[in-house]
Formats: sequence, C-alpha cells, structure tokens
Amino acid sequence: MNSIKPINYCVRLEPDLEKFSFFGTIEILTESVGEASEIVLNILELAIWKCQVFIGSEFKDCAFLADPEKESLKIILPQAMTGNIRLKIEYDGMINNKMAGFYRSSYVREGSTRYIAVTQFEESDARR
Repeated sequence: MNSIKPINYCVRLEPDLEKFSFFGTIEILTESVGEASEIVLNILELAIWKCQVFIGSEFKDCAFLADPEKESLKIILPQAMTGNIRLKIEYDGMINNKMAGFYRSSYVREGSTRYIAVTQFEESDARR
C-alpha cells in the first residue's frame, strides 16, 4: 500500500466572463511512499481533457477516469512510480454562482452590471 501526499500546486485559470466558463491547467507535485500505479484526486463539475505525468525529461500521457458520483478522478500512471510524482491536468468548467470553487460575482457601475471571477478554494471547494 502506498501513501501519496501533495507537496505543491500550480493552478492557471483562464476565465471567459461572457460565457461564464473557464479553461484550467494544474501542475501537482506529490510524494509517494511506496510504489504508486494510480492517483485519485477530488473533482467536482469539471471536464478533464488531458492528464500527464513527468517521466525522465518529459510529460507523458496518462489514462484517466472521472467518476462524478464519487467526485473523483483516477489517474492511471503509465508505470509504477515512487518518490516525487509531477502531474499536469487540463480541464474546463463553468464559473458558477454558488460562492464555492471558481465562481462569479457582480456589481453595478454606471447602470451596467459587470461580472468578476472569484475563488473560494478551501479544501472542500477547491475541487470545483
């Protein structure tokens, strides 16, 4: 059995406030004690497009399976790995109005409603 813990996250979000949607990329550095052949992450209301793991000197594609019921993403590594594991994931989603995850807020200026994108990334909301 292995234990995987996150060490660092680098999140990039590109919002489209006209469509209330966004494209995101995250790089996650993890540390695995023991061999890992898969990594399970929490996700909610995201469409995953690509998962990769850094092996040698380049990122290599990984198979993955999103389970909306369990709010999880299983990443199947191309080979068993130990130690530091660096993942890169590309995804998109909606900028919601739930005040959780990546959401929108609005204000009125000179009679016109304007929107802003806001984050609420406490542990239970960062999966959005």
